[in-house]
Amino acid sequence: MIVDSIIYSIYDHLGNTYGTIQTTNDDLTNFCGKVVFNEDDVIRQNGYVAHVSIAFLQESKPLDINLYVISPTIDANCFQVIYRYRILKENDFVEEKIVLPDSTVYLEAGQFLAIGFGLSSAPPKHITGGKHYTLRLDQVDDAYGNNTSIKFDQGNSQVAISFHLVPTQGNFIFKSIINITLFLDFIRDIFLWSVFVDRYNETACLCSHTPVIKTNFKSVGVHR
Repeated sequence: MIVDSIIYSIYDHLGNTYGTIQTTNDDLTNFCGKVVFNEDDVIRQNGYVAHVSIAFLQESKPLDINLYVISPTIDANCFQVIYRYRILKENDFVEEKIVLPDSTVYLEAGQFLAIGFGLSSAPPKHITGGKHYTLRLDQVDDAYGNNTSIKFDQGNSQVAISFHLVPTQGNFIFKSIINITLFLDFIRDIFLWSVFVDRYNETACLCSHTPVIKTNFKSVGVHR
């Protein structure tokens, strides 16, 4: 869909991308039942998570992950779990890119986005170099429920995860674009109804008043 693709292209240009899913290797370390994040993916600018990408080892398991907002503490390798967001999709395959169009996952500079993989979920691949932090999923959930900090284990290599963060003002712009798109969808539906029932006057009126979205990509009317 042309309008949808333009919207998400705009979204991608509003913020910052962290991590990578390129140049992976099939390390045998299994992160199912664990929470993990990369040391290098510290947040540089406040914002909302727009989408998460994961390079999975397997492609035939359901998607069962949690997103966690993690804050460092004054103690080495100890972190506070600020927020948890669950994503569960019982398909027959996993999705490399998970889009969160109305995201409530908000991070501030200095924090980390961690991903918890359920026991039944496909595990992620690894990337040579760098370091990651990890801990059992149940321990992280207990710390979140009890509002206490907890010490993570540190390991070599990075996990093949990436995410895109949109600044607060960018998120407002994106939601405004979504509202405009919904309005155009409504106009399109009325237009099609007027054509179907032979209401030519209404059709002519809608054609003369339907707005056109102008972007840096191209001018777009109502297309699907």
